[in-house]
Amino acid sequence: MKFSTLLLLAALTFIASTEAFALKGKQDGYIITNSGKKIEGKIKARNITLDQIRIRFYGNDGTTKVYKPSEIQGYGYKYYGETQFGTYDWMQADFRSKYVDRPPFVFGPMRVFLEIEEQGEEITLYNYYINKGADVEDPVEINYYLERKSTREFVKINRENFLTAGGDFFSYHPEIPHKLGGVNYRFRHMYKVVREYNRWFTRQQNS
Repeated sequence: MKFSTLLLLAALTFIASTEAFALKGKQDGYIITNSGKKIEGKIKARNITLDQIRIRFYGNDGTTKVYKPSEIQGYGYKYYGETQFGTYDWMQADFRSKYVDRPPFVFGPMRVFLEIEEQGEEITLYNYYINKGADVEDPVEINYYLERKSTREFVKINRENFLTAGGDFFSYHPEIPHKLGGVNYRFRHMYKVVREYNRWFTRQQNS
């Protein structure tokens, strides 16, 4: 079987297994060019995994273009969805172009758009979704990337290395490394951990 056929089959499997995560229609949004210019328009959002590799942007001047992570610094859009509290409201989704350690699907790119889950003065938390195929109960695996502004440290966090890598990354904090794995400090609570760290960091800077 030729490589092109394998690539097509992988893409079809990828699309089918992520269809449930799709957003419909165009969303008010923006792109950030590689020169740092922010351009407003509309984003054609598809789903949480496909939006990591390319997006379609509709400019207010009537132009339309598909962008890959190598072509812009990032993008964002507003959407109506479920909040962390189980209610529904308008929210903002922001993505930035980053290199990752493994592609989001077979034959996929190593440079992707990562979704910003939590951002503060020092630490940014990114969501990274990896497609595991259509023949599994949970087709999308979530990983995190942590970025430290002051040192540009960029670390991947998953369920396997959460305690060790997380403990090392948050080692400047007097309490967080010892709380990881406990109540409200588990893998699924990463956004809370980052939020706590950033608040602590800001207090340290202002003291």
